[in-house]
Amino acid sequence: QRQSFLSPHRPPAMALLRALRFRGRVVASHVGTAQTFARACPPRLVVCPLVASLRQSELPVPPRRFPGGSIRHLADAAAGTSIVKDDLGTPEVESQPPLLVRAGLVGAATALMTPVFPIIGFNQLAFRFLDPVTRMAITGGTSMIYFSVMVLFPKAFFYAPLLLPFAVGNGLVATGVYLAADIAVGGPAALTRCKLGPLPLTGPLIGAVTAVTVPFVYPVSWAIVFPDMSSTGLWMDTEVYDLIWNWCYNSVMLPCLLTTGLAAGTIIHIVLQPLILGVPGIPWLHLAGGVLAVASLGLVVLYSSSARNGVQHLREVDTEDPKYNGWLFPSRAPCFVQGESEFCWVLSLDYSSGELLSEQRQVRRLADGSYAVEQEALDSRSGPEMALRARELGQKVQDKRVRCYTSSRGAYLDTFSNAEPLRGQAIKDLLDGLPAAEAALTDALVLSVTGSVSRERLEDALRELLPHLLGTPLAQRLRSSWLRTSWAQGPGSLPSLLTDVKLRCAQLRELRRLRAEGPAAIGPVSVEELEAALRAAGIDLQRASAALDKLAWKPDGIREADWLLILGQTRRQNWEKAVGGAALALAASAAIGAGCSFLQA
Repeated sequence: QRQSFLSPHRPPAMALLRALRFRGRVVASHVGTAQTFARACPPRLVVCPLVASLRQSELPVPPRRFPGGSIRHLADAAAGTSIVKDDLGTPEVESQPPLLVRAGLVGAATALMTPVFPIIGFNQLAFRFLDPVTRMAITGGTSMIYFSVMVLFPKAFFYAPLLLPFAVGNGLVATGVYLAADIAVGGPAALTRCKLGPLPLTGPLIGAVTAVTVPFVYPVSWAIVFPDMSSTGLWMDTEVYDLIWNWCYNSVMLPCLLTTGLAAGTIIHIVLQPLILGVPGIPWLHLAGGVLAVASLGLVVLYSSSARNGVQHLREVDTEDPKYNGWLFPSRAPCFVQGESEFCWVLSLDYSSGELLSEQRQVRRLADGSYAVEQEALDSRSGPEMALRARELGQKVQDKRVRCYTSSRGAYLDTFSNAEPLRGQAIKDLLDGLPAAEAALTDALVLSVTGSVSRERLEDALRELLPHLLGTPLAQRLRSSWLRTSWAQGPGSLPSLLTDVKLRCAQLRELRRLRAEGPAAIGPVSVEELEAALRAAGIDLQRASAALDKLAWKPDGIREADWLLILGQTRRQNWEKAVGGAALALAASAAIGAGCSFLQA
């Protein structure tokens, strides 16, 4: 049969088979595929008795596969079906996406176009109610199309995060309307056939229904996006819906809503039609699925406030900018930090190498608006840079020229947000309670007591640490006593710091002995006195005890030598108190004498 079918004595059949080509290749070359083609052809294409006989034939011929598909592939593509089948009817490629994916495409496209809707409505209102002279004044002498594309579009997409509740409402309603229409008519093919001449009807109708019904969904979407701003149950207030009715459904706004919905629906219909119907031979995952994934990513980027270049971090704000230093109504720079913990980096030392570290503390906000600093460390970085940067940010946030929030979203929305900016006084109190110097001094004391590093390495670490400690609240408190010599007096006070560390080591060793041995280790100084002295010097006893327990350190050394250091310090403090009292008494006597002389005169 093959030889007779392909013989040159049947030129009509050969002409028919050779005329059918796919991608420049001969598609049919044997009886089996010719039989399949003959069955797939409509009756009007049966032009010779050979094809007619092949349509009626029941020969069990195995299918023949070709590059790019089979004869049935071509028949399915011509019929516009969404599933490509081989000659035996086995599904090969599903090109039409499922219902939920189709609805997701409609919802995502509607949400992406939400910033454009106000521009469409503005143009409709401008052409309805404004004369050409007024429109020319608004656009600066340009056309409305140029003004919309070059001015309004960039602004609308930059401020898109403000429209996020409306985008959520538009996307949800458009998804629901499409689902109802798709199920009602029996699929996207039936929706596509709804036309008015060459103009599609499905997309514009879905857009118009969405535009008319969505205003009543906005209070709910607002509560979803901004739950902190909807805590009062505003979305359940009937007066809100009365306001929507009076504002949106009148002779001015209702035509504007319809026009916007029709225009947006037409655009979305034209863009999404090939994606929703599918392209034969291309799996829907590769086409509609990929577009839906890209659209989802676009939604995140479009409505994310952190993706906006205009939102500045606190460290990026230039407080010397003239617009923040005007003498009449100066503006304040909106900015943000990544939470209050960004101010809570303190200096510390590594227990094994003596390297200078930056340690971040966790902060907790109390009900009265104040802050409590936790002992646990959130993070640790090598070097003092993070701690120094946090100190600079702490000083900068107290500047009257900045308005700082704890998130980029709050800074972007600024006065439109329900979030409160950080209060300078609260941050000042937080920084005053932060162990900015205590943690590093405690670590230095632990290193000295345990001998984890050499004395030379400890001196180098303290020499590097001292300049960073001089600006801390602890150093300011120690400098307040003019009678007492301290390491906080200036950069050249390293010997005083080393002497102080030596004394605190003796006190800490004695305290550990008393705590470990109890009443049997009674010495010249009590536990309470030692704890008070160490705390006054800026030593964090809880941190020191935890570090010594972790290192499994036990008290050692000659106890009498520690007593001599401790008692010498006690006598020195008593002498300073006596000298201070005498000086105060002398100053008071001099003041009284001067007052009496003035009265007598």
